[in-house]
Amino acid sequence: MGIIDIFVIAFLLFLSFLGNGVAQAKEKLVLFGGGAFAQQGITQFMSWAGGHEAKILILPWASSNLDESYQSSQELFSPYKPAQIERGFAYDENGFNEKQLLNQIETATGIYFPGGDQNDHMARINANPEIRKRLLKVYHRGTVFAG
Repeated sequence: MGIIDIFVIAFLLFLSFLGNGVAQAKEKLVLFGGGAFAQQGITQFMSWAGGHEAKILILPWASSNLDESYQSSQELFSPYKPAQIERGFAYDENGFNEKQLLNQIETATGIYFPGGDQNDHMARINANPEIRKRLLKVYHRGTVFAG
Protein backbone atom coordinates (compact mmCIF):
# COMPACT_ATOMS: atom_id res chain seq x y z
CA MET A 1 0.00 0.00 0.00
CA GLY A 2 1.46 3.37 -1.04
CA ILE A 3 1.61 6.63 0.89
CA ILE A 4 -1.28 8.07 -1.13
CA ASP A 5 -3.48 5.08 -0.30
CA ILE A 6 -2.66 5.44 3.39
CA PHE A 7 -3.43 9.18 3.32
CA VAL A 8 -6.77 8.65 1.57
CA ILE A 9 -7.77 5.97 4.08
CA ALA A 10 -6.69 8.16 7.01
CA PHE A 11 -8.65 11.15 5.71
CA LEU A 12 -11.77 9.08 5.10
CA LEU A 13 -11.48 7.71 8.64
CA PHE A 14 -11.13 11.30 9.88
CA LEU A 15 -14.38 12.24 8.18
CA SER A 16 -16.12 9.13 9.43
CA PHE A 17 -15.30 10.20 13.00
CA LEU A 18 -17.22 13.41 12.32
CA GLY A 19 -20.28 11.31 11.63
CA ASN A 20 -21.50 9.27 8.71
CA GLY A 21 -20.76 12.11 6.28
CA VAL A 22 -18.43 10.51 3.75
CA ALA A 23 -21.28 9.05 1.72
CA GLN A 24 -23.27 12.26 2.03
CA ALA A 25 -20.46 14.57 0.93
CA LYS A 26 -20.30 13.25 -2.64
CA GLU A 27 -19.13 16.17 -4.76
CA LYS A 28 -17.98 18.34 -1.84
CA LEU A 29 -14.81 16.47 -0.85
CA VAL A 30 -11.40 16.90 -2.50
CA LEU A 31 -8.58 14.61 -1.35
CA PHE A 32 -4.88 15.30 -1.84
CA GLY A 33 -2.03 13.20 -0.61
CA GLY A 34 1.63 12.45 -0.94
CA GLY A 35 3.65 14.84 -3.07
CA ALA A 36 2.58 17.55 -5.48
CA PHE A 37 -1.03 18.66 -5.66
CA ALA A 38 -2.99 18.08 -8.83
CA GLN A 39 -3.95 21.47 -10.24
CA GLN A 40 -7.33 20.06 -11.25
CA GLY A 41 -8.12 19.24 -7.60
CA ILE A 42 -7.23 22.75 -6.43
CA THR A 43 -9.28 24.28 -9.23
CA GLN A 44 -12.28 22.06 -8.38
CA PHE A 45 -12.04 22.91 -4.68
CA MET A 46 -11.99 26.63 -5.45
CA SER A 47 -14.89 26.32 -7.87
CA TRP A 48 -17.07 24.42 -5.38
CA ALA A 49 -16.09 26.87 -2.64
CA GLY A 50 -17.36 29.82 -4.68
CA GLY A 51 -14.49 31.01 -6.89
CA HIS A 52 -13.76 34.69 -6.32
CA GLU A 53 -16.45 34.78 -3.61
CA ALA A 54 -14.94 31.83 -1.72
CA LYS A 55 -14.16 32.13 1.97
CA ILE A 56 -11.38 29.63 2.61
CA LEU A 57 -10.62 28.49 6.15
CA ILE A 58 -7.28 26.76 6.65
CA LEU A 59 -6.99 24.48 9.70
CA PRO A 60 -3.26 23.69 9.96
CA TRP A 61 -3.53 21.79 13.24
CA ALA A 62 -1.80 18.63 11.99
CA SER A 63 1.43 20.45 11.21
CA SER A 64 4.34 20.80 13.58
CA ASN A 65 4.74 24.38 12.28
CA LEU A 66 1.31 26.05 12.17
CA ASP A 67 2.55 29.32 10.67
CA GLU A 68 4.51 27.67 7.88
CA SER A 69 1.64 25.34 7.06
CA TYR A 70 -0.81 28.24 6.91
CA GLN A 71 1.54 30.32 4.74
CA SER A 72 2.12 27.55 2.19
CA SER A 73 -1.62 26.82 2.09
CA GLN A 74 -2.39 30.49 1.59
CA GLU A 75 0.05 30.59 -1.33
CA LEU A 76 -1.70 27.56 -2.84
CA PHE A 77 -5.09 29.33 -2.99
CA SER A 78 -4.08 32.98 -3.48
CA PRO A 79 -3.77 32.76 -7.29
CA TYR A 80 -7.52 32.02 -7.42
CA LYS A 81 -8.24 35.36 -5.73
CA PRO A 82 -10.90 34.18 -3.26
CA ALA A 83 -12.73 36.78 -1.20
CA GLN A 84 -11.01 35.53 1.96
CA ILE A 85 -8.30 33.16 3.12
CA GLU A 86 -8.18 32.78 6.88
CA ARG A 87 -6.30 30.68 9.40
CA GLY A 88 -8.50 28.83 11.85
CA PHE A 89 -7.75 29.52 15.46
CA ALA A 90 -6.09 26.57 17.10
CA TYR A 91 -4.12 25.60 20.15
CA ASP A 92 -0.88 27.51 20.22
CA GLU A 93 1.08 29.81 22.52
CA ASN A 94 -1.72 32.41 22.20
CA GLY A 95 -4.42 30.14 23.57
CA PHE A 96 -7.69 29.14 21.93
CA ASN A 97 -10.86 31.03 21.11
CA GLU A 98 -13.63 28.48 20.51
CA LYS A 99 -16.33 31.05 19.79
CA GLN A 100 -14.24 32.71 17.09
CA LEU A 101 -13.36 29.36 15.51
CA LEU A 102 -17.01 28.28 15.50
CA ASN A 103 -17.86 31.48 13.64
CA GLN A 104 -15.04 30.91 11.14
CA ILE A 105 -16.28 27.38 10.46
CA GLU A 106 -19.86 28.58 10.06
CA THR A 107 -19.01 31.27 7.50
CA ALA A 108 -16.39 29.39 5.45
CA THR A 109 -17.37 28.10 2.01
CA GLY A 110 -14.28 25.86 1.85
CA ILE A 111 -12.27 24.28 4.66
CA TYR A 112 -8.76 23.03 3.95
CA PHE A 113 -6.81 20.63 6.18
CA PRO A 114 -3.09 20.79 5.25
CA GLY A 115 -0.88 17.75 5.70
CA GLY A 116 0.76 16.56 8.86
CA ASP A 117 -0.17 14.16 11.62
CA GLN A 118 -3.92 13.72 11.19
CA ASN A 119 -4.11 12.33 14.73
CA ASP A 120 -3.50 15.92 15.88
CA HIS A 121 -6.60 17.03 13.95
CA MET A 122 -8.68 14.33 15.56
CA ALA A 123 -7.37 15.04 19.06
CA ARG A 124 -8.34 18.71 18.78
CA ILE A 125 -11.72 17.98 17.23
CA ASN A 126 -12.61 15.25 19.74
CA ALA A 127 -11.51 17.44 22.66
CA ASN A 128 -14.02 20.12 21.58
CA PRO A 129 -17.50 18.67 20.94
CA GLU A 130 -18.91 21.99 19.74
CA ILE A 131 -16.23 22.26 17.06
CA ARG A 132 -16.86 18.67 16.02
CA LYS A 133 -20.61 19.33 15.75
CA ARG A 134 -20.07 22.52 13.76
CA LEU A 135 -17.69 20.84 11.30
CA LEU A 136 -20.20 18.06 10.80
CA LYS A 137 -23.04 20.56 10.35
CA VAL A 138 -21.30 22.62 7.66
CA TYR A 139 -19.97 19.52 5.93
CA HIS A 140 -23.50 18.15 5.55
CA ARG A 141 -24.73 21.59 4.52
CA GLY A 142 -22.34 21.56 1.57
CA THR A 143 -19.21 23.38 2.69
CA VAL A 144 -16.35 21.91 0.67
CA PHE A 145 -13.69 20.02 2.65
CA ALA A 146 -10.25 19.32 1.22
CA GLY A 147 -6.95 18.05 2.47
